[in-house]
Amino acid sequence: MGWIDTHGEAVVLERNSNSDRRQHARTRALKRVKLIFGNGHSAIDCLVIDQSSDGLRVETALPMSIPERVVVRSADGATLDAECRWVRGREIGLQFVKTATLSEEASVRAMAILETYKADGFQKAYEMLCESRFFGDPELQRGAEDARAILRRFEQLLGRHRIE
Repeated sequence: MGWIDTHGEAVVLERNSNSDRRQHARTRALKRVKLIFGNGHSAIDCLVIDQSSDGLRVETALPMSIPERVVVRSADGATLDAECRWVRGREIGLQFVKTATLSEEASVRAMAILETYKADGFQKAYEMLCESRFFGDPELQRGAEDARAILRRFEQLLGRHRIE
């Protein structure tokens, strides 16, 4: 999967360009990230078009080729290792290859949220997660929103049962 340059123009190679093989639904997202590669010596600014729990579709300013393995860094400093699955023009499909790592500041905040959850319950922890924008993790956001909906439903059901 080398890079090809003909007459000064980058030729984009498609990797695994067969039909859509995503296992997880995509969510529209417009946020900036950097793709880092070359032992940290190269970085590309990108716009996330959509994301799922296992990957991203990003757009670059110009068509370009990237290596198969990159690091995705979000604005809050969180990083994810990813593999390039395909490149089409200015769009790049990335699949995560391991779990997210948070910056030191975000890690401290995440631990504080966990401790708040243990001490004060879900509602306060959920508010703190919202303030932290779920650390840029769509799976964490979906899980927290699902838990909130379940809690509301549980409260509704309990409210129907009155003690006399």
